[in-house]
Amino acid sequence: MIELTDVRFRYDASASGAFELRVDRLALGAGSRTAVVGPSGSGKTTLLHLIAGILTPVQGRVVVNQEELGGLPDAQRRRARLRSMGMVFQDIQLLDYLSVRDNILLPYRLGGGLVLDREAKDRAESLANRVGLGDKLGRAIDKLSQGERQRVAICRALIARPELLLADEPTSALDADTARATLNLVFELAEETGTTLVVLTHDPSVLERFDRVVHVDGGGVS
Repeated sequence: MIELTDVRFRYDASASGAFELRVDRLALGAGSRTAVVGPSGSGKTTLLHLIAGILTPVQGRVVVNQEELGGLPDAQRRRARLRSMGMVFQDIQLLDYLSVRDNILLPYRLGGGLVLDREAKDRAESLANRVGLGDKLGRAIDKLSQGERQRVAICRALIARPELLLADEPTSALDADTARATLNLVFELAEETGTTLVVLTHDPSVLERFDRVVHVDGGGVS
């Protein structure tokens, strides 16, 4: 599902905090569950952005679902994300002028071949119910707490049954009980659909639930 080979990515050397990430070899199989750990500023989020095709390497190959993302124009990388990836990043990027329901269904309004039908709408309601937001589907995003917003973002990432889910601290704004229940939902839905998971986390208590733990430190990946 994911293969990075001889990858190098550098932020502009003239920028504050210039940084290079090196990935000699990283291969993650379809349906696998991978946790990514490491200190703040080590390059974990950069790694996720490379896998998503948001960033492109200055050297090496990033292949996701048999497609080399680095060689694609930006528009094609965007279509690849819409078609087969769900993403939950720390910058949640919900749209305040849309309701909870419409934020969850947003991938269906952005193209990528998704069809907004009754099944999709029913799934949005089901996901919202399962994360405790069923009574807030019509509510505006700016009326939600940060934890509720994070749960909306998780529902949005899962709505189209993506082949790959990339998540950057997806439960960081949630209390312990809600975080546990939400992570259970992510794993349950991933198993139902065969979704490959790559999750950044600082919580050592959840690592045993993953098939593999990838360490990012000092600009290197192991």
